[in-house]
Amino acid sequence: MKKRIVMIICVMVMLITAMPVYAISFSDLNEGHWAYNNIINLANQGVVNGYEDGSFRPENMVTYGEFMKLVICTSVPGNNYANLSGSNHWASGYVLGAELRGFLPAGTVSLEKLDQPIDRINMAKLLALIDARVTAKDYKKTKELDFVDIGGLPNEYLQYLERLVNRGFIKGNPDKTFKPTDNLSRAEMVTILVRVMGGGAWWIKK
Repeated sequence: MKKRIVMIICVMVMLITAMPVYAISFSDLNEGHWAYNNIINLANQGVVNGYEDGSFRPENMVTYGEFMKLVICTSVPGNNYANLSGSNHWASGYVLGAELRGFLPAGTVSLEKLDQPIDRINMAKLLALIDARVTAKDYKKTKELDFVDIGGLPNEYLQYLERLVNRGFIKGNPDKTFKPTDNLSRAEMVTILVRVMGGGAWWIKK
């Protein structure tokens, strides 16, 4: 009798382990999309998710609040910053958490901005500031900026871009533009997060 029970358990385990694992899919995303692999990768890890209608909306803009949540959750996985009291805005805790951690100087991201779309150059600013503080080290300069549309940017922002390019976080577009004033899309945000997470340098303890 015991042998029979053991055999049944073994068969059940074999059946369970043999069951295929289905990847997450989205109704508006196919393998032809340039960020498909990055989106599916992070969705399967639970870093990003889609909407209730089953879509991902990769070209939708990212707000300051969404950006802060994704970046902070990437740098400090398992954090409870959502519960910090900053204001009644859902993302205020992530801003406050970043400030308490020393990732950003206080007031860098105002609460009034949290529902506003973040453009690519301000994404670069925040990402560079956070990266410098999370890693607590400088970058090795091996690449020069060759974007053709950044000539009018202040030197401060050029330094942010230089850091991110040399860290491998941003690469620009095939036509060598960066499009600094364009709003950051969800697909672009995911791709940047994949690069940030690639080396595991941002994963620190709570």
